[in-house]
Amino acid sequence: MSYEVGHNLGFNYDGINTSGYYGGTTPTGGLTSWAPLMGTGYNRAVSTWSRGDYPLANNFEDDVAVLRWKLGGRADTVGNVKASASLLSINSGTNAVAQHGIIEQNLDVDVYYFTTSALGAVTITATPFINPEHTSGNNLDIRLELKNAIGDSLYVDEKTTTCIAEIRALNLVAGTYYLFVSATGNTVTPFDVWGDG
Repeated sequence: MSYEVGHNLGFNYDGINTSGYYGGTTPTGGLTSWAPLMGTGYNRAVSTWSRGDYPLANNFEDDVAVLRWKLGGRADTVGNVKASASLLSINSGTNAVAQHGIIEQNLDVDVYYFTTSALGAVTITATPFINPEHTSGNNLDIRLELKNAIGDSLYVDEKTTTCIAEIRALNLVAGTYYLFVSATGNTVTPFDVWGDG
């Protein structure tokens, strides 16, 4: 769908100097494979808008800049720092996290907070949205970081083998904690860092 929106906005194909379309990183269909949206990203785990920051690119059009110029930017809905953090929605009956969010751009960080009243193990999983019409493919490789009230980093997860990030069975004492959700910017998986999620 994003690809067709790109065409309607006048975007050119993202290719390499030997091909009109860039098929992205290998392995095909791998859990953290990447391709530009205006290339052939339909069989990749992650596809993003691009400005040609991948090897041998033949199109250096800044898709995000064009999007913002023609459509305006999406307002950031969740604060980027502890002082403007949003309360993490937790189902009181099951203690399950029930939060949805949007990483509006490559440098966006969404910060949530929650409070525990007693010692206990906490597990939080962040999964990127995948269109239900498809079995794979999204626009974000997630990074999670958990900090305590004074800003100490307690846990970081930015896997190179999957786009899902998770904090599993971490024992926390009573207190307030802050969850930082962002794009990985993973150097192992060469995503074009200007892609919006």
